Amino acid sequence: MAIRSVINEIANATEGLVRVVVLTVILRPAAYLLPRRWGLAVAEVVSLVLLLLPRPGVPAFLEARDAFGLGYLEALGLARRRLLRPLADFVILNRLLYGREDVVKWTIIEKNADGIARLRATGKSFIIATGHFGRAAFAPMYFSGIIPGRRIHVGAPIPSAVSTLAERQARLQYSVTMRALSSLLDRVDDVVYVSPQHRSPALPIYKKLRRGGTVVYVHVDAPWAWRKSDGGVHVRPFLGNRRREFATGVARLAQLAKCPIITCVPYLESDGTVVLEWGAPFMAGDDEVATTDCLLDVLEVAVGNRPDHYVLPVGRDRRWSCQRQRWEGSRSSQSAGDSESTEPSA
Repeated sequence: MAIRSVINEIANATEGLVRVVVLTVILRPAAYLLPRRWGLAVAEVVSLVLLLLPRPGVPAFLEARDAFGLGYLEALGLARRRLLRPLADFVILNRLLYGREDVVKWTIIEKNADGIARLRATGKSFIIATGHFGRAAFAPMYFSGIIPGRRIHVGAPIPSAVSTLAERQARLQYSVTMRALSSLLDRVDDVVYVSPQHRSPALPIYKKLRRGGTVVYVHVDAPWAWRKSDGGVHVRPFLGNRRREFATGVARLAQLAKCPIITCVPYLESDGTVVLEWGAPFMAGDDEVATTDCLLDVLEVAVGNRPDHYVLPVGRDRRWSCQRQRWEGSRSSQSAGDSESTEPSA
């Protein structure tokens, strides 16, 4: 066990070092010096290199194979695309920060837009519930032309200190995201942090929602398991995980403020078009868990259909059924009946 622990530590440190070097030495200069198409091509090459490494390549491949029942080549392709997504986002967001990207030229398409159009027309407050999809696709939701009024982003703060290379890599990417969302585009009116050091964000958000004309962005799939000690935690299967913990605060906030919730799934088309796929607005009921489940169910289907646009780990213990449009079972229960689907394709 001691040897295995040492090997894991070395592998984690090596992966963290590679990712930090990639971000700072390769992708950041590429974002500044190269045209967008070439910068993204560099990110493509880097994703291939990462796929060939024991970490993150092997875990990414196994996750793609087990969670989606893909053959060998298909799993490799999905693993590469999932490794590419945060790299491509890093290039695009740095281009925004460097003034190398003209957001006016972005093509943005809204699907199922009737509900969000009604919310815009009322001028009342509402909550946008989304997930950890590609950051570049998420950014246009902050355009005043897309979402008017006072906009509040709810998220974790940028870590002030890091102790490992993996944490340094995560801070590099997250800081670029927050700087792009907060300082560019049409600007965010406020950022409310949720963390062990920021445990009571609900009251100021509630007051602004009650005033009207306020839009709050919340990632309902955020892994805020530390909130368990405070209550308001719902445990359920999610994506490929048999068990995940979620905060029910967004449901409680919508209920108290008596404002509607609407889901949004953003993603990028291959030509760079940003698609914002809206759900139907609804009022939260008295059951916070039921409301939270309703939001998470939407995200589960979205990730199942477009896993390469989701940036958090998916898990390997449940499998997506494209035919049934749902996540099912576990690896152990599927291995006997579905063994053909996990064999390498010819």
